[in-house]
Amino acid sequence: MRSEHPSPLNDDGARREDLSLPAGESAEADPADPDGTPDIVEQRTPPGSEEFTAPPSPTAPPETDAPVTRTRRQRLRRALRSVPGLIGIVAGLVGIVAGIAALVPKEQPSDPFQKALFTEPFTSTASDPDEVRQRYALWVDTEDGNDDVWRSEVDTAQGLFRLSNQTGSSQVRYIWLNATNAGDRVPVDMTDRPVSVDVRIAKRSRSTSAAGLMYRWSGQPKRYYAFLLSGDGTYSFVARSDALGFSYRLTERSEKITADGWNSLAVVGNGDQLDLYINGTKVKTVDAVDFPDGTTGVIATSIGAYEFDNFRIYE
Repeated sequence: MRSEHPSPLNDDGARREDLSLPAGESAEADPADPDGTPDIVEQRTPPGSEEFTAPPSPTAPPETDAPVTRTRRQRLRRALRSVPGLIGIVAGLVGIVAGIAALVPKEQPSDPFQKALFTEPFTSTASDPDEVRQRYALWVDTEDGNDDVWRSEVDTAQGLFRLSNQTGSSQVRYIWLNATNAGDRVPVDMTDRPVSVDVRIAKRSRSTSAAGLMYRWSGQPKRYYAFLLSGDGTYSFVARSDALGFSYRLTERSEKITADGWNSLAVVGNGDQLDLYINGTKVKTVDAVDFPDGTTGVIATSIGAYEFDNFRIYE
């Protein structure tokens, strides 16, 4: 029977090169080939397929991480070298911002003594005629104890108001201001208005000899605060009421006080607090929760001679 497969040999007995294997058959060693090498020795990757890399053998030694470690160290060194530069940049930016901030105009605090609403120069028994047309003020002389020990006078020639006490070491004298609008005579609210006065201790004989401003005075019941200047270079803040008596809240020394001379005292109300000024400088902020409102005036305590000038109320 004739075989359907062609002969692998030519007519002269040599192996044919153009012979291909039928599908499904594998190459076998040619008996005539002494090395037993099969015809097909290379397996090709089909078109469109991806090459596959076999995973490393579990028994293979792991790769060293020395290059990675060196890279990390190099990055760290570079980062450390860049720190001074970054600090310099930040410092420069801070300096620029500070310079710009210094050039921006700052909002100045308002001056509580910029505009006077009422001034009493004590040049007459009444207020200055020009100011009477705008405001009407009545000084009310009131004693806080025995009135017989005190003498008071208005020196219109020198423009001074004087109080003197020769015998009563524990006596207090004050004069409060009743200010009303000139047109309708409606009382001016004095509760938190800034006030100031010039004071001189002409003569003192006690540590309690002092004079200054009265603030938030009320007669029903009688109570007030007092900002007092003494001739020994100290100032005091006092609260006076029937319940408290004449109670010293503080007594302190201040370099702002001019010894044996004129000093300007001022009080600025801020609700539950009062700001105390000596010669234009704020020296203290004190609590003022006991007395919420009232008018103002001048006050003197104990034996001595005291002078006042330029009493002012500000808007």
